[in-house]
Amino acid sequence: MPLNWGVSKSLTTSGAVYVKGRLGYTRLTLERNSGGNSFDHNEYGIAYGLALGARVGPGAIELEYTVLPDIEDDDFVGAPVEVESDFVSVAYVWGFE
Repeated sequence: MPLNWGVSKSLTTSGAVYVKGRLGYTRLTLERNSGGNSFDHNEYGIAYGLALGARVGPGAIELEYTVLPDIEDDDFVGAPVEVESDFVSVAYVWGFE
């Protein structure tokens, strides 16, 4: 089972509506099996994101765009593998004070 991990630092503006920036380092793993052939690749690199949030109750609602390292390799039966891992997420984040 692949293990993806990362460490990051976030900076957030103050106020009821805020902007959050995130910068970090991550590892992504891609495993693929097809027709008896297998592929396993780890990619390490910089990850970053930008979020817009609104404080609601004990937490906040956030809309975030995150960019992760691209995976590119030619080892899967001679066919190139290219994966872009950018994504948009919506989350409710609880705060602890």
